[in-house]
Amino acid sequence: MTGSAGKIGASLLPSLLADLQRAGSAVRLEVTGHSMSPLIRSGDVVTIEPLSGRRPAFGEVVALAPEGRLRMHRVVGWDRGRVLSRGDVAPEADPAMSVDDVLGRVTRVERRGREVRLGLGIERWPIAWLSRVGLWRGLARLRERLRF
Repeated sequence: MTGSAGKIGASLLPSLLADLQRAGSAVRLEVTGHSMSPLIRSGDVVTIEPLSGRRPAFGEVVALAPEGRLRMHRVVGWDRGRVLSRGDVAPEADPAMSVDDVLGRVTRVERRGREVRLGLGIERWPIAWLSRVGLWRGLARLRERLRF
């Protein structure tokens, strides 16, 4: 799940987001991609808020910018103080990264002007666990196959 750059160059977006987060500003942007489907879909608008000095919690969806590419993935664990993240339906986890690489946390998802609440509340814990072990991807695929 990546942030849409719109008129801003894609390579500048992570840097701009990091600057806004350091200033304590929330950021809203439209996302593209499918790694967080069905909870966050391409075209949804997400609000990203600063971590304000705390480490992201297990199950939270965070904004990351490894290699200068903005993405939104779920925190699925910790390894020696490094964040383990993964897109809910991604085929594999992201490489572990420093908490300093986390630009903020997703606090709101909007789809066609309406708030989507699933995936950011208490249900984020079992989703994170299922995602970490790769079962959420299988469940999402099964759901798609059973759709009429």
